[in-house]
Amino acid sequence: MKVAAVVLDAWKLPVFEKHLKEAGYTYEQVSGLTKGTLTLRVAYEWVASLQPIIESAQEECAALTKQGCGAPADCEICAGTGTAFGKACDCAKGASHG
Repeated sequence: MKVAAVVLDAWKLPVFEKHLKEAGYTYEQVSGLTKGTLTLRVAYEWVASLQPIIESAQEECAALTKQGCGAPADCEICAGTGTAFGKACDCAKGASHG
């Protein structure tokens, strides 16, 4: 079994978890490279099978960031969209996630 390191913004974790779990991948969360990031160590057999799962998760995250509503761009949960995973993010109400 091989292991891929997937570094992502912390707010993207639920999206990546959903895609990886649905596809049957196992992973371990470890610290990120910088503040507000984390790393997933994903066990895989063939990178060609894992790559579309990662791309799909990233596309979903990109779609979330295009829904901008004036929330702070540095929010680690919603990245400035004001919504996270179909729900209003508290940062849109002035709450801090940092």
